[in-house]
Amino acid sequence: MTAPGGRLVPATIDYRQEVAVRTGTEAGVVVTGAEPRPGAEGMCFTSTAQTRVEWALPKPVSGGPLVVRTAARSHGGTPVRVVVAGAVGGYAPANFDSGKGWFAGSSGSLDTVAVDRVDRVVLDSFSPGREMCLSSLAVGVVRR
Repeated sequence: MTAPGGRLVPATIDYRQEVAVRTGTEAGVVVTGAEPRPGAEGMCFTSTAQTRVEWALPKPVSGGPLVVRTAARSHGGTPVRVVVAGAVGGYAPANFDSGKGWFAGSSGSLDTVAVDRVDRVVLDSFSPGREMCLSSLAVGVVRR
């Protein structure tokens, strides 16, 4: 974590909600625009322009700063958008970055969130025809 003045300081993450994704039928997980199937690396699918993975958390995570951890593997690089929804409604992009990408072989990402409460996490904006496997999603609070 970066402190005022640009100095790095140690931080830990307290993950408050996490879901292991194996089939795409886990509680709160909804996959649209792709056919989920179990795989060695979690729930796998071939992306389309309409693919969307949404996780409704069983209980909101609040506090701050918040982060979203996505453990996923892309077998052919793709842009991806990670967005969250909070109590106010509407979606906010994680990291303020709509042009984020996962490279072939990457294992996922850790994204900061600019809201103080997360009720839902959404992954979308994949390139069509990419083989993807998602193994878990988590939302946590950064502790200094």
